[in-house]
Amino acid sequence: MSKTYENAIQDVSQEITRLERVKTKQAAMELNMDIETLHWQMQKGKLPIGFVKKKDKATRYSYYIYRGALDKYKQKLAGGQDLVELGENK
Repeated sequence: MSKTYENAIQDVSQEITRLERVKTKQAAMELNMDIETLHWQMQKGKLPIGFVKKKDKATRYSYYIYRGALDKYKQKLAGGQDLVELGENK
C-alpha cells in the first residue's frame, strides 16, 4: 500500500471517531457530572459537546453528543483553560 492510501485510511478513521455518537450517560460520567446537569448545561448552550433538539410539540429533548467534541472539551478542561475562554458564558 502506498503512503497516500494509508494516510487516507487513517484520515477516514479519525473522522469516523470524531463523529461517533456518545450516550448522555457516558458523557456525564466522563465529565464527572450527573445526567440532569449535562442535560441542563446542553439545553442552555453551556456545554459545547454536541447539540440539543426538541421537535415541535414534543415534551422531550434529543441530545446529540459527539466523541470528537467531547474529547476536545475534556482536553481544554485538562489544560486549565477558563470556561469563559471556551465560550461557555455567552
